[in-house]
Amino acid sequence: MKLLFLLLCFIISSLAIDSVPSDLHIVKSKTFEFSDFRELLEWDFDLRDIASYVHQSPSAITFLSTASSTIPISFSKCGMDGLMFELTREVPLVVDDFLLSHFELMAFLYCTQNDYQFVLDLTAITPANHTSGSILIELEAMNNHLDTLTLRIFSVLFIALIIALTVFLAIIIHKRLQERRQEKRALSTLDAANDIEMVTLTDGPADEQDWI
Repeated sequence: MKLLFLLLCFIISSLAIDSVPSDLHIVKSKTFEFSDFRELLEWDFDLRDIASYVHQSPSAITFLSTASSTIPISFSKCGMDGLMFELTREVPLVVDDFLLSHFELMAFLYCTQNDYQFVLDLTAITPANHTSGSILIELEAMNNHLDTLTLRIFSVLFIALIIALTVFLAIIIHKRLQERRQEKRALSTLDAANDIEMVTLTDGPADEQDWI
């Protein structure tokens, strides 16, 4: 019993340590490379996967640059004035709900130059020295601490139930073994008593014959 109790305590402490979540973990990532000598680079930025995931669970979209110098980037579509940002290696761009809503409204625009929904024009302007590098787009999901805590509680309760059933079965088996031992002892005692009685009955008439 003490061993099972110690085992339960160890499992609970292990779950408490192992299930401590980090605040963010990367779900999706995309890389735009700029290693050529053009100073104006354009890519199609598709919002479908990112937007659908963001609306389903708490998450954050981050734009990072690996270049050593500042890289101006803009998001636009169909010739509209784009949203301008400056990316550096030290300071990433974190897309909040307001900015994501603006992206989505812009992505629904339709024109002959860009007739794809959920697609924006991502433009980067490299410096005059043609610095090479990449722009990383990372979708990071925030862990739901309530769900994690609920899962931990159910895990501990499940393990406790398994241990309780194991202890219960062990007690039943132990009692059955004790009952069998007691039955064997009772049978052995009864057999011994019967043997003594038979010996007594057998020896009795022999003594009477000797006396006569």
